Amino acid sequence: RQDDDDDDDDDDDASERIDYKISWTSLIQLPEEDHEDESNHDNEENNRVRTIRVTAHAPDIFSDLRSRFEVSPTTFERALLSASPNFVSFQSNSKGAARAGGVFFFSEDG
Repeated sequence: RQDDDDDDDDDDDASERIDYKISWTSLIQLPEEDHEDESNHDNEENNRVRTIRVTAHAPDIFSDLRSRFEVSPTTFERALLSASPNFVSFQSNSKGAARAGGVFFFSEDG
């Protein structure tokens, strides 16, 4: 029947989704914090560098959101890349995100 075909088309439109597969990844090296006694400052272990990987998914979209909320690129970078970030993290309770190891992070400035 024609009506059934029309209903199927409506269902397809209602369940249509947009996937954003664009991402931006950067490796950044930051000096590790030195918690050793000052007398050991020449120790090679105290001068280690840590490498972090930052991936921004749909960077154009989130850049637009940040600009709407007046978050400058510099502020965004500082929040993510400070030498001693205090992040609050939690694992998603979504089954798909949990399988993929999805973790959300909030910077200390929100």
